[in-house]
Amino acid sequence: MKLSEDLAQQTHQIGNIEITHSDLKPLLSSDCKIPGDGDDNCDYVIFSSCIAPLTTGQVQTSSRHGSIEGHILQATTTGVPADELLAHFHWVFSLCGDNPSHWVLEWVDYKLNEVGIFNLILEIKSKTWAKPMLLSAANMVLNFIGKPTLEWSKLF
Repeated sequence: MKLSEDLAQQTHQIGNIEITHSDLKPLLSSDCKIPGDGDDNCDYVIFSSCIAPLTTGQVQTSSRHGSIEGHILQATTTGVPADELLAHFHWVFSLCGDNPSHWVLEWVDYKLNEVGIFNLILEIKSKTWAKPMLLSAANMVLNFIGKPTLEWSKLF
């Protein structure tokens, strides 16, 4: 996909969040994977979109899809995933599923023990497939860093 020349200079805002060209670049590439991102200056971490399909068995560990462990480590910058991931209260996962297939953005608030779904196609009830997929991914991350899985209190 070719981008217009001025797109790199544009900033869009959703709520109080500014979104720039560099934020959208992974979505525009031919690779389906959205990379994980750990940043010490924020209270969230973004996990790779490959974690959920790997944890649910939809795809297998491979050179194309990577491994759960590799994707978890990719979301960190310090190499000490337990300390770093627990320092970020919000975990963000992008998921793709359902029929018709579409993306949803989900997050886990580890501190408040809550989950949420951002779905642009409201008429499609994504909660039925996305919630179990999210909880599987979040619990896999908790298991990897040596923490017990949680009973998530509510979906909003």
